[in-house]
Amino acid sequence: MDGRSGLVESYPIEAVDTTGAGDCFFAGLLYQIKKKGGIDKIVSEEFPQILSFANAAGALGDLAGLGVSLGAMGSVIGMTKDALNPMTQDAAQMGAAVGAAVAVGWDCPVCGHKNITTNFCPDCGGKKPEAKTGWDCAQCGTKNIQSRFCPNCGARKPEEKHGWICPECGTKDIMTNFCPNCGRKKDESC
Repeated sequence: MDGRSGLVESYPIEAVDTTGAGDCFFAGLLYQIKKKGGIDKIVSEEFPQILSFANAAGALGDLAGLGVSLGAMGSVIGMTKDALNPMTQDAAQMGAAVGAAVAVGWDCPVCGHKNITTNFCPDCGGKKPEAKTGWDCAQCGTKNIQSRFCPNCGARKPEEKHGWICPECGTKDIMTNFCPNCGRKKDESC
């Protein structure tokens, strides 16, 4: 409006479905413009808060897949307004609220505490479990598959190979009859 430009921080989220995230961003922007009485009534100091609100709407739209599930812009604007209205006092407060809303929590297997966002349970001190690593399909290249079959090509997860450990040098997962590091032959004890 006044020829100035700048950057506004985005919200760190784990993308779920980016379809409609831009529509939700735009809906949040339009809602703020309407709330301020029109674009000609907005002063430049309000731009960071307006854009931060729009960024939050886009982030929530991504997480909820709002572009697909709501479809109509009027519904997106209404949902954005209803969902974010309590948080609009200032951009910092809204950023904290959105950050908390999009954090992926874990449940403690020791005491059952739910939706923990730190690395240790606040109740019992239990450590966050390691994330499951999936397998990569050699046939089509799909990465980090969590099921037994590739969702793209149907290939079955390969059987895990368990090799032997050389008692002389400690090399692990040896699949041959001789250790590749020290040459020791696999024997009954391995």
